[in-house]
Amino acid sequence: MDFKNNKVTLFSLVNFINHSFNLSIRHNDVMNIMPKLCKVDSFGEVENTTAKIITLKGKGEIKTISLNKEQAMVVAAHICNDYLIYVIRRLDFLERKHNEENTQDEMMAMVEHYDRILNGGGFKNESLIRNEDNLSIVMKCINGTYIIPIVNNNVRLTKATRI
Repeated sequence: MDFKNNKVTLFSLVNFINHSFNLSIRHNDVMNIMPKLCKVDSFGEVENTTAKIITLKGKGEIKTISLNKEQAMVVAAHICNDYLIYVIRRLDFLERKHNEENTQDEMMAMVEHYDRILNGGGFKNESLIRNEDNLSIVMKCINGTYIIPIVNNNVRLTKATRI
């Protein structure tokens, strides 16, 4: 969806939703629900505008409204459950990705910390292993290789297993 000047017309949004999700939502039907959405304070102000159209009768214009990106997403979620599900799944994916990235960074910091404890610094090799939603650090130290379990993002060094 192309947002010129961070705006999109409701007409373009409805066409995009129809094309993307193989629907046949009418612009006029969505225009009829807009007063209800606009009453919500957090929705913000909208501008009346026109969109150029081509019909069987020729070129013309249609009355529509201009939406910012956030408003467009609210309208799309309101008129299309598939879009709402897409947004929820995307948000969930991004949250998991963010948590994994943070977890990886935290784990590497823990590896370095516990390497200093076990080796006095300069670890040779480390890796993270994952099984059944648990992470473990595998560390090759001067005095052997250890598997260090991580439970609820906390390293359990006392339960380290020498292999």
